[in-house]
Order: sequence, then C-alpha cells, then structure tokens
Amino acid sequence: MKDGLKFWNGYRADGLDFVRSHVEELTRLALRPETRLPFAVEGMRALGPITLPFYGESLSLLAPRELEVLAGEAVTLLRRTERGSRGAAAAVIAHASLQVPSVLTPHLPELFQLLPNEAAYYGEWPWRGADSSEVARLGTVARKAEEPPWHLCGFLVGARSDEALALAQRLFAPIDSPRLDRVLRQVGRELVDHRIRPLTSEAVFHVVFDDDYLRVDYSDPEHVWTHPTLLAEGLPAERSPFGGVLAERCGRCATPLARLLELSAILPELGVHSRSQVQFATCLWCQGSAEAPLYFSHDESGTPASLPEVRVSQPSTRHLRLNETVARVQRTRQRWRFQDWGLSTHRQNLHRVGGEPTFIGQYVYPRCPRCSGRMPFLLQFDSWLPLEGDAFLHWGGEGLAYLFWCDPCATSATFVESP
Repeated sequence: MKDGLKFWNGYRADGLDFVRSHVEELTRLALRPETRLPFAVEGMRALGPITLPFYGESLSLLAPRELEVLAGEAVTLLRRTERGSRGAAAAVIAHASLQVPSVLTPHLPELFQLLPNEAAYYGEWPWRGADSSEVARLGTVARKAEEPPWHLCGFLVGARSDEALALAQRLFAPIDSPRLDRVLRQVGRELVDHRIRPLTSEAVFHVVFDDDYLRVDYSDPEHVWTHPTLLAEGLPAERSPFGGVLAERCGRCATPLARLLELSAILPELGVHSRSQVQFATCLWCQGSAEAPLYFSHDESGTPASLPEVRVSQPSTRHLRLNETVARVQRTRQRWRFQDWGLSTHRQNLHRVGGEPTFIGQYVYPRCPRCSGRMPFLLQFDSWLPLEGDAFLHWGGEGLAYLFWCDPCATSATFVESP
C-alpha cells in the first residue's frame, strides 16, 4: 500500500511528468500481484474527478477477484462523491462492466440510483451483469412508470439474457417496435417478424499478429505492458495468410482486392454453413462506408467477386498493399468477449472475429444486396496495419473496417467507420 500511495502522491505533486520519469515503478506496481490491487485503489482515490488512459488499462491486469474488490471500493467512493467529480471511480465501473460484469451484480440496485456514467454512452453497461432478480426489479419499475421508460429498455436489452430480452419485447414492442429494433442493434440483435434474432455469433476470436509485423512501439510510457488480447496463448484455432492482393478486382476502381483472412475450421461457429472455406477481402482504395458498403459474392470455393462485377477495359495500376504475413486466429478469453473502441485507448487488440463489433459511433448492419436481410457481423480490423513501403493503414483515420456475411446468399459486405 505504501508504494502505491507514494507513487500517486508523486503524481499529485508533479502530474504526468512524474509518471514519465517513473515508468519502471509504474510497471512494477501495476504488474506485481502483491501491489497491483493497492495501486489501483490508491489511484482511484488520488485521481478523483479525472482519469488517465494508463490507469484504465492497468485495470486489465487485475484478477477478477481483485476487480471485484476494487468495484466495491468504487461504489463506496461514489456514494460520497458529487456527480461531475466521479472520474476514476466511474471509470472503474465502466471497465468492470465491460470485462467482468458479474462483479457488479450485487451493486446494481444501488448503481441504478447512483448512475455513475449517466451521461456516457456506456452508462447502461453495468446491467450486462443483471441476474434474474435484477431483471424482475427492472420490469416492476418499468410497469409503474407513467411514460415509457426507454432508458430501462436499454438496461434490459443490455443484459442480453433470453429472459431480459423477452421482457423488453413484451414491454416495449407494443409501444414502438422500430425503436426497440434500434436498441437491439446496439447489442447485436434485431427484431424481425416479431422475433428477436442474433446478428452476431457466440464464438469470439482475436487475430494475433507478431510484434515485428505490427511494429509496436513500447517506448510510450502508457504502453509499458502488453495487453492480454495481444498475447498468443496456446494453440490457435486457425492460421491464415493475411495481406498482399488477390487476382480479383474491385468493382468500383478495378484495383486488386486486398487479402484479409481465409477461414475454414471455425466457420460453423461463426454461423457460416453455406461454404466450407471463405477468402475474405476488401478494397483498400474504396473501403466503403456504412451508407455504401462494398459487396462481394463468394463462389463454391469461397473466392470473392466484387458486386457489381468489374467492367473496365484498362486495369488500374495503383499500388496499395498490406504487408504479407500469417495471422493466428486465437480463441478469446471470456473476459474479452466485449471490447470498446473508446476505452481501448489504442492499447488493446481490436482485430476480432465473431462476437459483437466494436462500433465507433453507429450500429449499422448492412442489408444484403440479394435478399435485403440484415447481414450478421463476422470480423473487424483495427488501424495501424502495416503497408508496403513503411506506411500504415488507418481506415479513414484511426478507424476500423468491419465485415458482414449473409449465409444464404454467400455474400460479404465491408465498410469503414472512423471517429
């Protein structure tokens, strides 16, 4: 406790200059099992109304039991802290609700009153840990409300359990089913034909690249430890060639398509049954947007072809290629099934396959150009992928590229979202 207190007293006196000059001490306190919890507790108290990216990331190093203790301390601190001055304690609640929401389950009735992140887009996240009693309590509150309590709809839908989703449908579909559908899309579901249908898979994987491939710079004092999602642990579920270009060309600009992943073994877990192998691709020049995605059909071998088909007499000679490598598709630990672009602070691995996408602002699932149904999410890639010639791909500027799949039509769609 004394070491952690000493560090945070130094921060209070000299600010980030102290942190930059004590990187080794920061690393030791955040990593060692005997110091990391006291370091986090003292940090929450010292930071008070503010928070810092490296503090939020240090919470990823805590064991679930330690995060449970810290969450309890955060709730205690929130009780006596005015709204607007809850930065660090509120950050603990946000990170806990994303990583191990069950540690917040006993505190949900009180958090319902405290609402530590009321003005933030992640204010409803603690209810990911809602159990049956909390779902029933929310239902009782909703039925007593004089006007439709749409914030409670977000709490129920955010719980993601069949029980909570069914209750949300009973309470809110008769009032405004299109609005309920929009809320459902925030958790990877849709309301279609009076049924709630998943738009994501239960299976979640991370795409892990070698540090040499990503050219990670660990000299940044905020990047002195490797986030767990960047580690290649155990045998990969699949290995895939990545980067370079394919023979097929973009239907808009006629440049060769960029090779993304080629998957086979894990496809059934992702809801892909119409093909036994699929080569996924996109165009690095056109990239696509939520309003105008790029579409690709996939033949029996899984090879992509741009929709509409390429019809140019003079192929493009423009050159933009991802460096080639072999990527590991690694099964994701339960703790990292959910991630967030904002809270990741560019320190986590957001190259993901399956699960829920980490949308930056919109919750858009494109319509299939063939059947008009919404296309489930399949995979995404973060920025800072290396290009040939010592450049990097930023997907529109620190953005992400998303890929969706319509299985009956064997059609994929890609688009880019940036802040």
